[in-house]
Amino acid sequence: MRFQDKVAIVTGGASGIGLAVAKRLGSEGARLVLADLNQDYLDKALPDVKAAGAPDVWTNVCNVAIEAQVEATVKGTLDRFGRLDVVVNNAGLMEFKALEELTGDDWLRVLNVDLLGTFYFTKQAFLCMKPGGSIVNVSSIHAVETEPLVAPYAAAKAAVLSLTRSSALEGN
Repeated sequence: MRFQDKVAIVTGGASGIGLAVAKRLGSEGARLVLADLNQDYLDKALPDVKAAGAPDVWTNVCNVAIEAQVEATVKGTLDRFGRLDVVVNNAGLMEFKALEELTGDDWLRVLNVDLLGTFYFTKQAFLCMKPGGSIVNVSSIHAVETEPLVAPYAAAKAAVLSLTRSSALEGN
């Protein structure tokens, strides 16, 4: 069990890729925090993650675009489990609009979730993780090869690649 006695936060952990990651980490012994916007999805995901083998799971509604909610999620993790070893920055948002139809608010909504949410959790991990911890940032093929109608998402995911490189250089 590679993650026995380890604690992991998975953002967007109640569905899709995030849920699959949480189940895998749980099957490897990780105690988990599922951070997601949707309480109903968290409620549905909880038994699946426990059935996969997670010894303990805490679900927490968290909008990754709001730094105070990210801070509260990390504080809650430390209060409950006493440590943080892994953060999987998976939460993401896409807008499907032509470039000329996008507004500044559309861009900010996507950038706040996809880029700043990743930054906020990375920052918190840097503040509390002990050496040997891991931060996994989920990007997208759209960061390097994209298609029409997803400009804010593609830009945010390209920025996540750059943030990941910077974090790797600065992290201890």
